[in-house]
Amino acid sequence: EPAQHLMRSVRNPGFGQLDDSRELLTRRSDASHFPVKLSLAPVEETRGFVAIVRDISDCKQMELKVVRAAERERLRISRDIHD
Repeated sequence: EPAQHLMRSVRNPGFGQLDDSRELLTRRSDASHFPVKLSLAPVEETRGFVAIVRDISDCKQMELKVVRAAERERLRISRDIHD
């Protein structure tokens, strides 16, 4: 099923331009979901494309930590200003 989901994304109009990439959720064999980055590049000689799929779970966790830290800092500054 993850491959079918990726293929539906690939078939979207405009997807597959040079250096095009999308973030998607896909599923492991244990049915849990995880984020991936799908990057495509055309192969002119074969009218096909090369696909690279990377697990970006760690990046997404780090992004969430940064957002939470920024929110804590914003709240701290807000309290300091109003105290």
